[in-house]
Amino acid sequence: MPREVVSAVVGICHFARAWGVAPDGMLRGNGLIGDEDAARLEEWIWTISYALSMILDGDAAEAFSAYDDERLR
Repeated sequence: MPREVVSAVVGICHFARAWGVAPDGMLRGNGLIGDEDAARLEEWIWTISYALSMILDGDAAEAFSAYDDERLR
């Protein structure tokens, strides 16, 4: 996987957490995102970062298992 792609995914996760999940982040601090949406965003960030980790470890089958489990509920 190209370095630029890994850097972009890590950046997306970092800034989403900093801006949307952190209580003093841009969205939460200005009342633009509520607790329920912040929790949903955190779940997505976790799913994306876990998938990246699994792909980098060479386990593409496991990479999206959390997403698949959630989607099938």
